[in-house]
Amino acid sequence: MTNAAEPTAVVIGTDPTRVGEIVADLEARGLRAAAFVGDPAEDTDAVAEMLAELFGRRGE
Repeated sequence: MTNAAEPTAVVIGTDPTRVGEIVADLEARGLRAAAFVGDPAEDTDAVAEMLAELFGRRGE
């Protein structure tokens, strides 16, 4: 399980290459980062699931 107390940047966008570049840059700087590629307004369940996984709080 990941450290839920550690600050995390969530990069959201529709261009997978650019989103990946940004996440890689943040991680190279030692930061915790995650990516969501798509439209979060159209896939709210996936965004919620991703955030729950990042912060280790499933079903709470």
